[in-house]
Amino acid sequence: MTANQLVPLPNAINLRSLAGYPTADGRTIKPNKLFRSGDLSHLTHAEAEQLRDQYQVKTVIDLRSDDEVKRRPDQLADGMSYYQLPVFPFADHASFGQRLKRRFAKPEDPIAHIYKKMLTDSHALAAYRDMFDLLLSRTEDDGAILIHCTAGKDRTGVAAMMVEGALGVTEESMQADYLASNRALETKGLLQQKRLRSETHDLGSHPATNETFRIVQQLVNNSFGSWAEYFNQMIKFSSNSLITLSVNFVQ
Repeated sequence: MTANQLVPLPNAINLRSLAGYPTADGRTIKPNKLFRSGDLSHLTHAEAEQLRDQYQVKTVIDLRSDDEVKRRPDQLADGMSYYQLPVFPFADHASFGQRLKRRFAKPEDPIAHIYKKMLTDSHALAAYRDMFDLLLSRTEDDGAILIHCTAGKDRTGVAAMMVEGALGVTEESMQADYLASNRALETKGLLQQKRLRSETHDLGSHPATNETFRIVQQLVNNSFGSWAEYFNQMIKFSSNSLITLSVNFVQ
C-alpha cells in the first residue's frame, strides 16, 4: 500500500484506491476508477462530498447484509448511486455424502471454508456477478466505483482479488493489496474493536494472511486453471467481457 492508494479521509475505514497496480502485460489500473473500503457509516457530509468531488466516486457497491446496512447505513453525498449486493448468507449446503466425508476428514479452517464459499456459493456468486455487471457498464463519464463491506477486508478482499484477476494484475500486487488491509485497520486500532468483531461470520477481527490469499489462488488455479477460466465458468464471462473490463479500467 502506497500513500497514493490510501485515501486520507479521517472517518473512513480502510479506504484505498486500486490505481497504479500493475498488470502482467505492463499496464496499470487507471486513477480515480476503482476504490475499496470498509463501511462508510461514519463519514461526515463534507467527507462524502470530498469522496464524490475529489475522488470522483459516483457509484457505491455495498456487499453487506441487510442487518449490517440497517445498523450502520452509509453516509453518501448527493448524486452518488448506491447498490446493495449482499454476499452473505450463503445459499448452498453440503449434501449428506459431503457431510459424512467431512466427519472423517481433517477439520477445515473455518476462515478458509468461508473464503472458498465466497468464490463458489450461488448466492455469493450472484452478488459478485451483479458487481461485474456494474463494472462492465461504466463509461468515461460515469466516475469511479467504490466497493465495500464492513472492514473492507474479506468480502471486499475477495471482490478486489476477482477484479484484479479479471484485469490481469500481477499476483504479487494482488497479494500486497489484500494484505494492506491489516496496516490500514491497525493504524486506527480497528482490528480488535467490537464493531468489526460483530461482522457477519466473525471475519472482522481475523487479519488478512498470506495463507488466506494462498487458499484463494489455489482454488482458482487447481479447480479452474486460471482466473480467466474461473470467470468463464463461475461468473459466466466471455473473453469479450474481460476485454471490455480492461478497456474500462486499465491504461
